[in-house]
Amino acid sequence: MCGIIGVAGWVGHREKQVFTNLLGWDIVRGHHATGVAAVRAKTNEVHVLKRAMHAYDFMDLKMYEGTIDNSRVLIGHNRYGTVGGNSHRNAHPFVFDKVVGVHNGTIPYQDRKVLKDNDKFDTDSEALYFNIDQFGVKNALKDLKGAWSLVWWDREEHKLRFLRNKERPMFYTFSETKKELFWASESGMLQAVLARHNVKHGPVYGTPEDVMLSFTIPTDNAVIDNPERTEVKGALPFVFRDHRAYHQEGWDEFEEFPRRGHHNREPLPNVGTGDRRYLADTRSTAQGSSSLSTPLAVRPSEKLKDEVLSEIQKPAPGAMSELAEAVKERLEKDASQSEIPFTPGHVSESKSKGEIVEFTGQTSRLVKGYGGFYIAKVEFDKATKNGCAYCEKNVQFSDIMHNKYAVHWLKHDAFLCTECYDDSDIRAYLSEMNVDIPSKAKMN
Repeated sequence: MCGIIGVAGWVGHREKQVFTNLLGWDIVRGHHATGVAAVRAKTNEVHVLKRAMHAYDFMDLKMYEGTIDNSRVLIGHNRYGTVGGNSHRNAHPFVFDKVVGVHNGTIPYQDRKVLKDNDKFDTDSEALYFNIDQFGVKNALKDLKGAWSLVWWDREEHKLRFLRNKERPMFYTFSETKKELFWASESGMLQAVLARHNVKHGPVYGTPEDVMLSFTIPTDNAVIDNPERTEVKGALPFVFRDHRAYHQEGWDEFEEFPRRGHHNREPLPNVGTGDRRYLADTRSTAQGSSSLSTPLAVRPSEKLKDEVLSEIQKPAPGAMSELAEAVKERLEKDASQSEIPFTPGHVSESKSKGEIVEFTGQTSRLVKGYGGFYIAKVEFDKATKNGCAYCEKNVQFSDIMHNKYAVHWLKHDAFLCTECYDDSDIRAYLSEMNVDIPSKAKMN
């Protein structure tokens, strides 16, 4: 669940206060990341600010006020992370050549496969907007199943667009003069914030399902016309159908398959539109789909772990016993890992303490990861794929050869680069957020 809020039209001081309050209230729908897209009043330039941080800290950033100033459209988003790690990049809005947008909802893994190049993006939301940008919203959604409430700025036609399906909510209202438009994912929240700022407004509308609303936002202090309406539907989800409903009027109209007889037919599986990861007793197969028949006790990593432990318990002559013990301890304690991504070969003795440990196997060396456990390149790449937790700078495994302090671990999949670690302001901010700052330690 995420939250979407916004203001458009004649955005003065009061409207900016409403927007800021909505962004703060909307944290109840997501606290992992916050973002804003601001469309400048005269030039239509789009300014985006997004960070993987709590909304209140986000609004304290020096750049926040400058981002929302002199704008006629402000789109806000509070993310509750479901697909993809919690990083600045994965925060909304997502910016492409033709669209800048935010998304509330989830596209399950197996349903994302209809989106072109979906595997190139960490989140379902970014993949969805990439397809809208490339192929238009109708073509992007026509074969798609899942949940969505979308708000985006069309950079070509200079229009504000809303679209949702039945899985997610969206509400909007005009000010009494119809010169301002306000919206939020929750009606009560929207009305409460407007009342707090004494904004008189008309009825609060729920956006219709599968109908795209397109607003033309004036560049001057003019009335906002009612939106254009365009039907845009995604694919129908599979639903469970009770056999008692077979004879009900209208059944044939909605059948997924041709009728083969009332009494011989079985109901369709109840797989719904939710994320299959949350179905009981399911595990992902090697092909990426879910299987109800995969026993919970069968995990590919178990045999591999035993093989690795066996190898460590009988190290080759000359192997570093201290290193072997560290790797063994890591494998025994980290039971939550679904797979062991490397199998160490024979370890050669290092020339002196702290030097790179070389392997004769497929992995060239190990470095220290979070908690002091040794990890190989494949694990390092996985743990650092989102970049620095603050600036998103990427650090390569080879960089450690040139800078032994290139990575400072905050947790097993989050780190600070050297520049951010040495920045006292960043360290102070993380300390206020109760993030444990590691002491400076060599990676190898």
